[in-house]
Amino acid sequence: MTHQICVRHNFETAHRLPHLAGKCVNLHGHSWWVTVEVSAPALGEAATVVEFGPFKKDLRAFVDEHLDHGAMLGARDPLAAVLRELGSKTFRFGAASPEGAERYAAGLPYPTVEAVAVLLGRVAQDILDRQEHAPGAVVTRVRVDETHVNAAEHRPRVPAPDSAPEPAPASRDRDPGHDPGRDPGRDPGRDPGRDPGRDPGRDPGRDRGRDPGREAGRDRDPTDDPARDPAREPVPGLAPDPARELAPAD
Repeated sequence: MTHQICVRHNFETAHRLPHLAGKCVNLHGHSWWVTVEVSAPALGEAATVVEFGPFKKDLRAFVDEHLDHGAMLGARDPLAAVLRELGSKTFRFGAASPEGAERYAAGLPYPTVEAVAVLLGRVAQDILDRQEHAPGAVVTRVRVDETHVNAAEHRPRVPAPDSAPEPAPASRDRDPGHDPGRDPGRDPGRDPGRDPGRDPGRDPGRDRGRDPGREAGRDRDPTDDPARDPAREPVPGLAPDPARELAPAD
């Protein structure tokens, strides 16, 4: 959000928190302050987020009528029924059947400072929706101080814009070297039809131990006969020696 405005108001109100241990189980009062922030992405035609006067007037009217100089109590607190019977000003939190303005405290079982911030955030948003305001203006922060040292903030969820930006084309964010049709676990430079453990330049039909540049039966040493004994090869021009022919090999 680009533009924010803030309004403040104070009130004197008692509350009690019987579900918590400590001194807050007793009925006691505080001098409360509430700060409401309204934000908008752009200013309206009147160059405002929302007009201060009417917005403050309605927010203060709610606080003064329902909270100021009264008691904020949980609907399950037995003291709430007693004070109401006595005609004492009481605002119930978490009532099963809320009456009038108590609907803003639905789902909030006790008037903790955190719950009071949520309550006043709901009230402020409802007031904003009923008044002239900049397009997209919403309540973005509510701060409630119950003393000079204790405070709580509530940041209502900002709604998403009406039109989300169009997604970028797939090719824009895609790795230029990535082929969507190939197996991601495969080497992109490898032929899918060959054996990955084989030399890509070798003929799969030839003997792995042979010289790849020689064709079988050609360019072979004619004396390289694995079945013959080189020591028994006859010398040209000499008759074979019968004794040598029969002698056993060493």
